[in-house]
Amino acid sequence: MKRKLFILILMIQPFFLLSQEKKFDIGIQIGPGLKKIIREKIPGIDNPLGINYSGGVFWGYSFSEKYSLVVNSLFINKGSLYKSHSVDPIGGITGKININRNLSYIEVPLMFRYKSGGAESFFINLGVFGSYLLKDMEVTTGDNIQKYTYDYSEYDNKVDYGVSGGFGIIEKCSSKLKYFIEIRADLGLHEMNKDTSHNNSDSKTFSTNLFFGLMF
Repeated sequence: MKRKLFILILMIQPFFLLSQEKKFDIGIQIGPGLKKIIREKIPGIDNPLGINYSGGVFWGYSFSEKYSLVVNSLFINKGSLYKSHSVDPIGGITGKININRNLSYIEVPLMFRYKSGGAESFFINLGVFGSYLLKDMEVTTGDNIQKYTYDYSEYDNKVDYGVSGGFGIIEKCSSKLKYFIEIRADLGLHEMNKDTSHNNSDSKTFSTNLFFGLMF
């Protein structure tokens, strides 16, 4: 009986040690960023980077001091900014036009993280994301024109997916609290539009964000 008990203890000891070493993190993050729809060039229209925002929660599981798995649940604003101009009947420029397209997603990135050791750690994230479109609103403003808003949601594919990566630092505030700063970029790999004819073809989302977060 004692021998069997000793063997049982030897068998479960690795699992006990593993449960002692594993660590879960949970936290919140929020931040501004830049957005762009990567697509074919449209003559007469500039497509600079626009401003976006995102925020949400995350969960992390540490396999060791340096390697972990991170899962986010984010509300993220993607889209693009277009700049053009209005013209009169004979082709003269009468003013500027700004078109701000805002695609609101719920996004779930799944990333592996490598970090250096110590109270202040540098880290790198790399993984994939999947997202679901909530709304696609386009707001047009400009000189000598009335502001108007149009809902493009019905013309979009609801699901997007792609690759995600970033880097940053984590610093310990106390025994139970850490803060981090991360720069992260997302590149969509799925066609945005249901209609892929003409100028709608081969349109992909791109965004980069500066996240500020707390880990508990």
